[in-house]
Amino acid sequence: GQEYFVEALGLLPPEVRGVMVGNLGEGGEEALRNLAARHGCADRLELRGWASREEVERLLDETSVFVFPSLWPETLGIVGLEALARGVPVVASALGGTAEWCLDGETGYRVPPKDAGAIADAVRTLLHDDGRLHRFGERGIELIRRRFLPTQHIEALARVYEGVLPA
Repeated sequence: GQEYFVEALGLLPPEVRGVMVGNLGEGGEEALRNLAARHGCADRLELRGWASREEVERLLDETSVFVFPSLWPETLGIVGLEALARGVPVVASALGGTAEWCLDGETGYRVPPKDAGAIADAVRTLLHDDGRLHRFGERGIELIRRRFLPTQHIEALARVYEGVLPA
């Protein structure tokens, strides 16, 4: 869904910048740069490629809104959880496991897949309301602490085993 992120960036005001980290997709960096040029946002898009854990954490700490424009029904989407854990609201495609953590209107916004306009609208809504941005960030941290810590998964797995194994 990277192309929809780039298109959305082109719809946002010139002060909004975008950073892409990770696999730069089919056609790679050159294709994304050409797409950004067509959408008038080449000077506002930074392509990082793969990054270390420390660099990702630093980038998240510098980020106001995290966009997760997946085209596939992700089972969970760990990177979205990482953003929420650092207090960054998420705009995510309304597919698969994103419903588990991108609680629409609480920790971010879920948008239709392949809809750059909806991505841009959601990002704009968050950026134009500091109170909402802060509330969503806090709710994201709370959600991670309440439902996604490793100890909670271990306890849930233990309950499953207890339910199927003889005493």
